[in-house]
Amino acid sequence: MNFKRYSLEQLFMLFFFIIFSLILSFLIFKSANVYDNIDSSNRVHENVRIARSYLFISVKSADISGAIKVKHENGVDLLCIENKVEGFTRYIFFYDGFLRECYSADKFDLGLSEKIVALTKFDVQVDSNQLHYDIEYNEANAKGHIVLRTEF
Repeated sequence: MNFKRYSLEQLFMLFFFIIFSLILSFLIFKSANVYDNIDSSNRVHENVRIARSYLFISVKSADISGAIKVKHENGVDLLCIENKVEGFTRYIFFYDGFLRECYSADKFDLGLSEKIVALTKFDVQVDSNQLHYDIEYNEANAKGHIVLRTEF
């Protein structure tokens, strides 16, 4: 009788251990899914932040009167930032799912461009003293403007 009682206790312990293991496995699985969702959301927002910071730094580092324009060449809208001191132009544009840049002393050449960051939309417009931007990657987006210098 003692032997049966001992084995019944073992069965209960085994049963509780299995239940505990299943619950723990379920929690680990759910936690991994939550972490993956948060990580992918952070990557999406990070791409928008990178593009926005890159645009802001590029514009502010070369912002003198008349140096920043938007052109349309080869079917691509280009943000042209002229460096009149060094004699080259930086072209920032959206092409084939990426924000790209191209430095050139002559004309724009798509083949010389380099990828900066993946995006789904990049739109810029320049009026008299402001650059308006609309940056989007999946569900994250940033819209705003950068005030340009009008003198110098």
